[in-house]
Amino acid sequence: SFHSTTIRKGDYMNFSMNREDKRHPVTALFLPILAGSILALATFAFAQHHPSTGSMNSPHSSGANQLNEQQQAIKEKLTELRELQQEQRELQQEVIKNHPELKKQEDELRTLMQETLDDKLAARNVEIERLQTLQDTLKEGNMTNEEQSRLEAEFRQKVQKYKKAREETLNDPEVMEGRTALLKEIEKANPESAELGRKMQDLQQEIRQDFAETQK
Repeated sequence: SFHSTTIRKGDYMNFSMNREDKRHPVTALFLPILAGSILALATFAFAQHHPSTGSMNSPHSSGANQLNEQQQAIKEKLTELRELQQEQRELQQEVIKNHPELKKQEDELRTLMQETLDDKLAARNVEIERLQTLQDTLKEGNMTNEEQSRLEAEFRQKVQKYKKAREETLNDPEVMEGRTALLKEIEKANPESAELGRKMQDLQQEIRQDFAETQK
């Protein structure tokens, strides 16, 4: 998954490309961007303070119990946030489907994002075809340990570059302007989308605050 900031051994199993698309898919076009850092930081907190490690996480430690409760609260809010994302994604796509002028605007934005991402990937010498080949080869697993380690290292490096290029694409001024304009038109057509966006922003802020508490 490209939302994770750390690629571990075997994570290539989660990398997927649209085989029907000769180019790489552009995703997260219309949703208010769910900051990957929130998910990454929360995941990091769980890994660092898992109950199975460290004396401070003893079942008899009040501090550990409080930390576990905080972790559980963050986990539940992350689940809620993902559900809101899915709900908004479906709503936005339904609005676009029923408004041809928005579909045209969507297509133009998609093209802009694709071209921007292509340029940024080319600058990093990342070829999507090579990523797909690496994924398929690693999944097959018919190789020596040395070869597997080498290919996994190459795969991790290229996925990190892909993620960086994707992040830069989403933050490109022209892309952000086009995306903001499309979101405004969607919200005009269906105000419920704006309300969902506000709920997501509020929940993200709560998650940031909750995570900060786990670091004290």
